Amino acid sequence: ANMVLIDGVHANDLGGAAEFANIASAGIARIEVLREPSSASYGSEALAGVVSLTTRRGSTPLPQLEYSIDGGNFGTWREEGTLSGAAHRFDYFSDFARQDTGNNIASSEFHNVTFAENVGFQANTTTDLRFTLRHVAAEGGKPNATSLYGIPDSAFSSEHDLFIGGSLDNRTTEHWHNALRYGGLRLNFMYDKPFPAGIPVMSKSGTV
Repeated sequence: ANMVLIDGVHANDLGGAAEFANIASAGIARIEVLREPSSASYGSEALAGVVSLTTRRGSTPLPQLEYSIDGGNFGTWREEGTLSGAAHRFDYFSDFARQDTGNNIASSEFHNVTFAENVGFQANTTTDLRFTLRHVAAEGGKPNATSLYGIPDSAFSSEHDLFIGGSLDNRTTEHWHNALRYGGLRLNFMYDKPFPAGIPVMSKSGTV
């Protein structure tokens, strides 16, 4: 299986699967794809390669504020705002993005809300401390057999993922590098199909 890293935090579910559909490109500065086995550097889960996503960093002395919005057919619109900068030994970057669409089938609405944060502190020329966070909330309707019967049901799925990372990097000498890293992952997925009153509700949910 491929290993997926978000700012160095493992994004794979138990068993090695990774859900790319809900990982928005908001705030992503770089995507690296390492082909073929990379177990020596990343562990046994990187048997087929590594996909690494890295969040942007602030670099401007003055705070930089960016905002964009666009829209299209079927009630589709997207907006994104970022705030970034660097002051003395600190650098910071925050990103908030939301995308909504309605498609052309009833009960097929979808939205994705992503928040990303990257904050760093350089204690000295050889030591760097960094904290990263990415939260993804996505929800969409599941009309299911509309094409067969012409009547969509009220099923829906929702996903709330949280990736937290912290790192302390120190370069003692030109040939000696010390690194202390922490990664936290929370994946929460739910599929629900409500029924009329009086009929039991069937649902499936899972958390890692």
